[in-house]
Amino acid sequence: MNKHKLLIKPIKSQQTLSLRHMVLRPHQTLEDCVYPNDDDDNSFHLGGFLDLNEEQQLIGILSVYYQPHALWPNENSQWRLRGMAILPEMQSMGYGSQLVLAAIETIQNRGGGRLWMNAREPACLFYSRLGFNKAGERFELKGIGPHWIKQRLIKPV
Repeated sequence: MNKHKLLIKPIKSQQTLSLRHMVLRPHQTLEDCVYPNDDDDNSFHLGGFLDLNEEQQLIGILSVYYQPHALWPNENSQWRLRGMAILPEMQSMGYGSQLVLAAIETIQNRGGGRLWMNAREPACLFYSRLGFNKAGERFELKGIGPHWIKQRLIKPV
């Protein structure tokens, strides 16, 4: 586990791009790291900061979009988690869990609903530990690899 408490705060979509590029899409362009709906009114982005070298350093990010999935056609409140990334040297220290739990709290405060994502296969155990379940079948995203839909219901506060 980590030695430092992560400072989690809202960030702009542009602040996610360098980590998205470095961790999630290193073989693509920076422009490919701009996602549709990044700047929608209901979207939000969280950054995780650590006090390193006497300044706050962004070490983790995630984005959440108010976006339905075809698996749940009759549900109104569906949120999609996308672009979760932690600096490689900071992974497996609990910071990713802190970010996801902060996103869940934000969704609770916005009335709850279902949080879902296209989870890379190696990340499935991480999300399972946070209460997410698989939905649907395994699928391949070209150039990225095998994925599963993971989902979790979130009750309002």
